[in-house]
Amino acid sequence: MIETYGGNSTAYPQITKLIATSCKTGARIEQLVQEIASQIDTIPPIKDLLPNSWFQIKTQLEAMGKDYDFIS
Repeated sequence: MIETYGGNSTAYPQITKLIATSCKTGARIEQLVQEIASQIDTIPPIKDLLPNSWFQIKTQLEAMGKDYDFIS
């Protein structure tokens, strides 16, 4: 299936399982959620702490409101 979308499995070793789902019917969504939950702690950067400067910038951007075009 990865090959279908222009890649190959050796190029994406972090992909360990493919779960076909349907947003239309909801088929296998719960299985996908459970699989993500079971794998999330194995991702090394997931537990990295963000620096305080990141939160300071985030707070400043939030204070700007909708006057500026940025992703929050």
